[in-house]
Amino acid sequence: ALPEFTLSDDDRKRVRDAHLQAHVLAALAKSPRTRTMDLNITCDSVTGLVTVVGVEPMVGTEIWKKDIEDTISVVENVKKIEFPR
Repeated sequence: ALPEFTLSDDDRKRVRDAHLQAHVLAALAKSPRTRTMDLNITCDSVTGLVTVVGVEPMVGTEIWKKDIEDTISVVENVKKIEFPR
């Protein structure tokens, strides 16, 4: 018999984080305003925090951030969006 497969709490959190990240990435890919952006997205499913890292444009940084925020904020379980420096 095969050993029983079990997930630790950390494993379950990683799965939930990846699930949230997949939904965020799908939303970004669907939006004409964000689909061409080269972004690194990390998610914390417990806090609902989405961290966005990408090369900000030289001009129009606030519009760039607003486009990302408008797209991500409607994803279920997203509670906060950060753009660390």
